[in-house]
Amino acid sequence: MSTTDDTRRQPSPNGTHVLVLTAHEAMNSQWVVAGTVIRARDQALRVEIGEWNWHVDSATWLADDRLRVALRRFPGDVAGLSLTIDLAQGTAHAGGDADHIPLDMLSEWLERWYLAERAKAQRP
Repeated sequence: MSTTDDTRRQPSPNGTHVLVLTAHEAMNSQWVVAGTVIRARDQALRVEIGEWNWHVDSATWLADDRLRVALRRFPGDVAGLSLTIDLAQGTAHAGGDADHIPLDMLSEWLERWYLAERAKAQRP
């Protein structure tokens, strides 16, 4: 990975939280924009939205403590997904009948989701 990073900050409507989007080169000229949410007053980490290989395609604050993100995993071999992150409840939700995922388990859940989707895509 390159040591050159590009960081953008997207504050929540009331400025309580900040979505930090950091672009980094995952492979030669292939960029991933990773996301984390921090609390603005003390810069405390609230949630890391997956590991370095989860790309945030889009992000929209729904409220000061709720964020919708569209994600896909590098290298992009499966379709992405949309999550609603609820900082007040400490959970993320993928919609439909999906479970509410504790934020401290989000990275692990995303990897399990990715592996399951990849296995589906490889079936004949």
